[in-house]
Amino acid sequence: MDFLVDDFMGAEASPRTKGVAVPGLSDFFGAADGPDDRPEWVVRGLAGNELAKVNAAAARQKNIGSVLEALEAGTHSEKVAELRRSMGLADDIEQETAKRLEMLVAGSVKPVCSLELAVKLAETRPVEFIALTNAVTELTGLGAVLKKKS
Repeated sequence: MDFLVDDFMGAEASPRTKGVAVPGLSDFFGAADGPDDRPEWVVRGLAGNELAKVNAAAARQKNIGSVLEALEAGTHSEKVAELRRSMGLADDIEQETAKRLEMLVAGSVKPVCSLELAVKLAETRPVEFIALTNAVTELTGLGAVLKKKS
């Protein structure tokens, strides 16, 4: 069977999305609109370049950590420590966590997630953090939704 290159190239692509229930964060969502309304964080699958950035996050964590250590040797160690924490670069951040932080930032649709928000979520709600990044991984593995043009 031949691959239909023109059909593939002409297909409209959109990322897969999924609403992930986050009941542990219900206090931080607005009032429910109806009885079936639940706290939900919407994530999407990543594109190839975004996935490459996520996979590079662990190495970046290690490299930036070395630069910050050199800066920390100066007189502004408290400021450097705060910068390190806000960037998700604390000494005790595992490389897998750094990767997941980047993944949540790139894959969050609603709410939009900054690195600072991702760090706080990982620190305070690790179960939700893992569930959200697992959903991004799952959607990325499924690939974009492709619709043939008629």
